[in-house]
Amino acid sequence: MKTNLMGFMMSNLIVEKKNVYGVERVYPVCKKAKLFARISGNKTLLDEDRKLIAELGYTFSTKAEEIK
Repeated sequence: MKTNLMGFMMSNLIVEKKNVYGVERVYPVCKKAKLFARISGNKTLLDEDRKLIAELGYTFSTKAEEIK
């Protein structure tokens, strides 16, 4: 795991971006990301939520696309 400037361990949250009626939404995929969405009271992670979560030392990466 990576550490931030203060030496704390950084965790990565897996999310999925979807375009819904022209609005880009960020949906949680991993367990921790889903927990943050539940805490925020939304099904998606809003910009403000992601900024606050990032302040806690978390990073975001998108789910890898599956090819069928």
